[in-house]
Amino acid sequence: MEESLKIIYENGKEKEYSVLATFEYNNKEFVVYTDYELDENKNAKIYSAIYKTEGNIVKLEKVRDVKEINVVEKFIKDLEKNVLNI
Repeated sequence: MEESLKIIYENGKEKEYSVLATFEYNNKEFVVYTDYELDENKNAKIYSAIYKTEGNIVKLEKVRDVKEINVVEKFIKDLEKNVLNI
């Protein structure tokens, strides 16, 4: 079963995403997700965020720390290698 994530934006717009993976780093929980929309190179757009669960609501925060951004990028590259067996 594929896990999904519904994001409700500040303007009230809702969008459904597929969760590709979650992982923990430095006592923070990260989520990697996509809507399978393609970029100009025909690659699926992949997003990441720090998430915190408050009751039954999940709040997402932008990944801003350079070290955390590097960890997320490496995680995504490793995920691609494992999925595509590169």
